[in-house]
Amino acid sequence: MALHQIPESKENNVWYSYSGSDTVLVFLHGIFPDSSGCWLHEDPAANRPRVFWPELIANDPNFRGLGIFLGGFYTELEAADYDLIQCSLEVYQSLTLPQSPAAKSVAPKTLIFLGLSTGGIVARYMLERSTQ
Repeated sequence: MALHQIPESKENNVWYSYSGSDTVLVFLHGIFPDSSGCWLHEDPAANRPRVFWPELIANDPNFRGLGIFLGGFYTELEAADYDLIQCSLEVYQSLTLPQSPAAKSVAPKTLIFLGLSTGGIVARYMLERSTQ
């Protein structure tokens, strides 16, 4: 079941590509953007096609069949009290609960995290806390 849909603005924790594979690449955005804002590059002035990083992976024959999940956490400016613990809990819950439209959870799979900036910090914190 290939989904391959760029999420809407402020939409996180969705399958980009669900293949039934035992391995899933989990993209985690940085502090300000969401999944589409972080991984999508558009430059109409340069007359170049848009580039969405998860799409590059999904279309690369070397990664054929790999599941791709777009993880994320709340990052609005008013999120002052939404700290690292809460961000990691949000991501952890998104990985352990079934996610639409594939209706499958990510957690029982082998996970490879690709985090930008704070996304990497959140992943590391979540992994350290979930193994204690």
